[in-house]
Amino acid sequence: MIGDRIFFNNNKFAIDINGEVCKPTIKEDVCKCIFFYKHKEKWVRFECLLCGIENATDEKVESIKRFAKGFFIKESEKSMITDEQGREWLLQKLYDDGWKYYVKNIGDTAFVTTKRPVMNDGILDINSGGHVKCINNISKIMPKIERNEVLNIAEELGIVDWSKVEVDTPIFVRNSIAEVWKCRYFAEYEDGKVYTWRDGKTSWSNVVSDRPVAWGYAELAFKG
Repeated sequence: MIGDRIFFNNNKFAIDINGEVCKPTIKEDVCKCIFFYKHKEKWVRFECLLCGIENATDEKVESIKRFAKGFFIKESEKSMITDEQGREWLLQKLYDDGWKYYVKNIGDTAFVTTKRPVMNDGILDINSGGHVKCINNISKIMPKIERNEVLNIAEELGIVDWSKVEVDTPIFVRNSIAEVWKCRYFAEYEDGKVYTWRDGKTSWSNVVSDRPVAWGYAELAFKG
């Protein structure tokens, strides 16, 4: 019978951390599972809607393992910045400043724009991209693109356009960074906030009188 079972040193959800295998303790609680991972002196605890670990699909298992592994980043890795991380930081800064596209014109000059430029007779019309700024001086540290190419900065960063997420998409949510992530199903995006159906329900199982709940933090459960 599923519920109130505890599994120690579970192999199915084990993760590799710098060459060491980390096996979790898992507590089943009716329709959810609580995962406990410990590596050296660090503990990680989170819950996920899952009716028994034996019912987890391969995709679900890999999602949970990736999620757990993300908590165990070495402190040295946090302080060191690779070229890729530097590019990501720069793209994020540009995005936060309102620049949405990185482009190169036919002459191989680099720009950022607020709107996606259009092609006219096979040539990218940079001036059709709303506000435009030349960034040729930093193009060598930007992602590599060809002439007449457009790079969507949000897509490159993996930023979620919640207005385009389908209803009932599985997501992780919480209201503060101190809270345990909860598994929920996406309901709507309104006024800059992500809403899910209550208590792990979907649009199909939700009671009409139960309004969706807003959360402070949200991530897609399955990325890519």
